[in-house]
Amino acid sequence: MDCHKARVNSAMLADHEDQWVMLLGEVVDQNEQSVTIKASDGGEVNVSLSTLGLPWQCDTKFVEVTGKAAGGGVDAATYTLMGNEFDLGTYNEALALMKQFPTPFFQAPM
Repeated sequence: MDCHKARVNSAMLADHEDQWVMLLGEVVDQNEQSVTIKASDGGEVNVSLSTLGLPWQCDTKFVEVTGKAAGGGVDAATYTLMGNEFDLGTYNEALALMKQFPTPFFQAPM
């Protein structure tokens, strides 16, 4: 998993099919097999936990899932708890900027 991972919302997932992605959003439903996350653009994404390498123990409102985009959802590999307060609107604006300017940092030759 040591590779580039695109940060995505629900609308961006199709552009990254079979690629590693990072999806941040609000947990709206969860069970032993899957989690439904409301992404920063308001779309709901199904996250499969069958590929997760650790137990799912989410007790916060927001979570960031890293995994492979598959069929409009994400096959989770890992996750990060993001607490109970997060501005998804501002985050979605940041995603739009990342998409518009995919190489924001330029390192000049030394």
